[in-house]
Amino acid sequence: VAVSHSCVATWLHAVRGQAPADDWSWQRDRNRAGFDRADIVVAPTRSHAEMLQACYGAIAGLGVVHNGALPGPRS
Repeated sequence: VAVSHSCVATWLHAVRGQAPADDWSWQRDRNRAGFDRADIVVAPTRSHAEMLQACYGAIAGLGVVHNGALPGPRS
């Protein structure tokens, strides 16, 4: 399981409308490798999940678990 809450690529895309400079490529490559190795990738919102895919391409197993969600029923 990998969880993404924020990263340089999504922040720059949202705030400045641009990709990170080349000297940040190491971070993008490591994030992409982590997404590829994970069976499930979790984002806190649908908009962040969409931003991840805009920045990194398709991510298999990407899903959303909302912040502050109520716990499920007790068993």
